[in-house]
Amino acid sequence: MIPSPLVVPVPVTRGPEGGDLSSTTRPDWPPADPPPPAPNCPICAEPRARRRYCENCGYDFDTGTALDHLVRTGVVVGWVAEIRPDREFFDRNDDDVVFPTVLTRRQVALAGDRTLIGRCSPRRNIHPDIDLSLAPEDRGVSRVHAFLDHTADGRLTVTDEGSANGTWVGDDPDPIVAGRTVPLADGDHIYVGSFTRITIRRRR
Repeated sequence: MIPSPLVVPVPVTRGPEGGDLSSTTRPDWPPADPPPPAPNCPICAEPRARRRYCENCGYDFDTGTALDHLVRTGVVVGWVAEIRPDREFFDRNDDDVVFPTVLTRRQVALAGDRTLIGRCSPRRNIHPDIDLSLAPEDRGVSRVHAFLDHTADGRLTVTDEGSANGTWVGDDPDPIVAGRTVPLADGDHIYVGSFTRITIRRRR
């Protein structure tokens, strides 16, 4: 004897008037489309990180303009940080890392009163303004490594936040003391991590 097929009843949702609000007639069916993904940067293809500027190259998503162009034309004034790998600084260290094969350069406009240098950690809610977890990631940089602060008279300072590998300014062979504020001048180099050089420039 062939057994009868198993029939599973399908529940029917009834509306206030007794009408059928099954999946074909419910007001919330079909489900809404998910929001579109954030666009990638058209200059360097870096995914947008919920900010106006691309974290890799400084592209302005709101105006469609690259940061380099804004700096050259004087639209961006104030302080700008240029980030790139530095071979000479890398050779001074004994970290067990490989120097990047692709030498990228990016610029970050230092907006607001304080700029965090570090590496992103969504789990710990750490989102640095100068994010050195971007390629080429410098794993020698602490999550919260150092702060750049604007003074009332328009100058800039750097403070190491007790980073694991220290922060250097200029040609000084010794790292700056953690917690001590060090003034910066236009063109100063800041060295962090295993190979990263940050050059501070003032645009007027």
